Amino acid sequence: HVSWHATVHYAGYDVPSTLHLPADRVGWHAGHKRINACSIGVELDAATSGDVHAPYDGGTIEELGRLVESWRAICPQLQYCVGHADIVPRRRSDPGRRFPWQALDALGLERLDHETLALAWS
Repeated sequence: HVSWHATVHYAGYDVPSTLHLPADRVGWHAGHKRINACSIGVELDAATSGDVHAPYDGGTIEELGRLVESWRAICPQLQYCVGHADIVPRRRSDPGRRFPWQALDALGLERLDHETLALAWS
């Protein structure tokens, strides 16, 4: 099964985001049950072209910020952010090299990269 909690859409889409699962339900989005059990999965529509290496628009990042803040209100222990490309084993390349990680830094989330995750799960 594949499921994630929300999709954040690109600017100009009919709605800014779509919720698929409540934050307290386990989504099967990260490929590893230990990661799925303690994470919230978000899919980003990077661009109308679907190119994960395209620049992200400000509206998409703002909506992601709103979702993170609302989840933190009900789940204050939410503190880390991980890109699909950093999940062990590596199967995906998103959110891509042009993702503005500093926007999530501003929300107080610490980014965990591939090396940190590999150590944590070994």
